[in-house]
Amino acid sequence: MFLDKGNVGHPRVTREGTTDVKRAKKHALIQEYELFRMQQGEIIADVQKRFTHIVNHLIGLGKVFDKKELNIKILKCLDRSWQPKAIAILESWGSMN
Repeated sequence: MFLDKGNVGHPRVTREGTTDVKRAKKHALIQEYELFRMQQGEIIADVQKRFTHIVNHLIGLGKVFDKKELNIKILKCLDRSWQPKAIAILESWGSMN
């Protein structure tokens, strides 16, 4: 961080590395997205909340998602107790194509 007098003569604070900070944050969030899994004993509302938080932050940093990609990702991250439902949903989508 450093001071810059600017055009008017009033000092203003500028930040070095803003692009690097965004890139690092985006990279960390992408990794978190890729490794996302339902935690043992977690309720579905909390899974959705965590997932939405990650996705919204990535969108804010310029990442673009396809709705189908997000739906498949959330279904695949669910624990074993949800697998029969997730498989049924995925299979029904396959029959619609």
